[in-house]
Amino acid sequence: MRIALTKHAAHINDALQIAISLPEYFTKEAIKNMEDDFKKDYLIIAEDTSVEGFLCFGIRQNRYEILWMAVKKDKQSQGIGKSLLEFLISHLKNKNVKELYAKTLSPEESYAPYERTRKFYEEEGFQQLYIEKANKK
Repeated sequence: MRIALTKHAAHINDALQIAISLPEYFTKEAIKNMEDDFKKDYLIIAEDTSVEGFLCFGIRQNRYEILWMAVKKDKQSQGIGKSLLEFLISHLKNKNVKELYAKTLSPEESYAPYERTRKFYEEEGFQQLYIEKANKK
């Protein structure tokens, strides 16, 4: 499995297709925002014969943040997300970055896909710092 930072248009499209295939995680509005972020921020892909997963990160409010992350449904729980995160952490350590943030739904929101997401981040050493209430339209 090759893990790489990329801006290649085909990789961006492949990553978007993964997100579209996971509607329980990503709304149509999220996909549009994701596409914009992929173009202006940083995209890491996990690639075997095709792109199997992605992680997009950027700088928000003067700190590094994981913006989007997903792995193909049939490839989940095989270490791809962990490999993407390890690549990012190594990349940021080389830049002497000390903190990395990730946002997800609050534990107060009982929604199985995001319970798995929070569990993944917790297992990788992330800690809950605060709860930020979303503006509901």
